[in-house]
Amino acid sequence: MTLHLIKLAVGADSIEAIAGFQARRGHARHGGPYLLTRNHPKRAADILAGAGSIYWVVAGVVQARQRIAGFVPDTREDGSDCTAVVLQGPLVAVAPRRMRAFQGWRYLS
Repeated sequence: MTLHLIKLAVGADSIEAIAGFQARRGHARHGGPYLLTRNHPKRAADILAGAGSIYWVVAGVVQARQRIAGFVPDTREDGSDCTAVVLQGPLVAVAPRRMRAFQGWRYLS
């Protein structure tokens, strides 16, 4: 079974808002859209082996997914270590599903 990540799109009210944020951030740093997370997923190899995706929760509803291309060690502007989750391809709309709020990201199988 393929393993995925699920994450809240904090501050976004639509799929278009996520796409706009990714476009403003730019792709030069990691070769594609990315997000920074404090914790490196322990099951990163499982996610990549199964061509996992990140599912975006917007306004309490899972609304889109995007393929995960890799995990790269990185550093935030304040100098703290983090991991860049590098994404590939467009945001793909999915069948809406309600989701309770949570912090950070979670595994989704």
